Amino acid sequence: RFSDPESHPGWADERDAVAHGATCPSSDMAPNESEDCLFLNVYTPSSSSGQRPVLVFIHGGGYSGGYGDEGLYGSQYFMTEDVVVVTFNYRLGVLGFFSTADRTAAGNWGLKDCIMALRWVQDHIAAFGGDAGSVTIYGESAGAAIVDLLLLSPLTGGLFHRAIASSGSPFNSWAFQPNPLYYANRLAEVLDLETTDTTAMVAALRLVPYSALIEQQEDVYSSAPLLGSLDFGPVVEPLDAPGPIVLPRTPMELIEDGAYQAVPLLTGFNNLESILLIVQEDFTSTFNAHPHLLVPMAWNISEGSSDAGAVIDAFAQFYWQGQTLGPELLEPFSWYMTDAMFAIG
Repeated sequence: RFSDPESHPGWADERDAVAHGATCPSSDMAPNESEDCLFLNVYTPSSSSGQRPVLVFIHGGGYSGGYGDEGLYGSQYFMTEDVVVVTFNYRLGVLGFFSTADRTAAGNWGLKDCIMALRWVQDHIAAFGGDAGSVTIYGESAGAAIVDLLLLSPLTGGLFHRAIASSGSPFNSWAFQPNPLYYANRLAEVLDLETTDTTAMVAALRLVPYSALIEQQEDVYSSAPLLGSLDFGPVVEPLDAPGPIVLPRTPMELIEDGAYQAVPLLTGFNNLESILLIVQEDFTSTFNAHPHLLVPMAWNISEGSSDAGAVIDAFAQFYWQGQTLGPELLEPFSWYMTDAMFAIG
């Protein structure tokens, strides 16, 4: 826990791998979960040798839910094509993205799981008829943000050759955590653990049952703070981190420096992208009661200021002509949420 993934030592005889491995702990209550959850699923139209293109899919779920098993993501629509499909699990939520912003717990454990999975593909996919020289990574939602972060990481050179990012970007408001120590301290306080000494904090958190850690996670779909960063997500790692560093600088700094894998990228988002979220919660009454939520957090405009009022009025007028939000305005409100949560990024 809170450590880089380690390679499996291997086995001597044939291994029956028909059943799915354990899924990573989350609030999904998925069956057969375990912290030892970095399992891959490989689907091929034929076990004969070949040089088939490889598609590696990274599931979404707000960095805190989902899994790669066929209960959510099967390969049946691809097996009529001459392609090998790989799905996998990566550590989620506090177990996958906890960080103290120092070398004690550098963070990005879930991203490191993804990189190890891609290295496994390079080493072994030929045994399934796949071409290690033709790998496309494809992610959806948080998985799409991970795809983009893998494009920006100095650790991923040669691990893939094309990328597809559907409905996610590290520049979405929710997709990157700029202040991980705040959330690390908040978690420790809730559990009555040490907060001033990160070494003691992490040692104590390693002893807490994972179910208790998951229980304390904020439900990422619970309220309008979705317009801000998720509690536990990708972070900039300290330069003195004890292991390889996935993200040495912010995504914007890496892009501005040209420090990314220059591969073809297909990206986009959906019509009414946020509709599923806003019909699950009464977001309209929340925004009516707290109109400052219309002001993007990244703009850092003080609540109650004239600038904030101008932004609120401009957005409300543009999207729903200044009316009071209600069920009849669900579609224009969804356009706003789609722009704020997905399109801008």
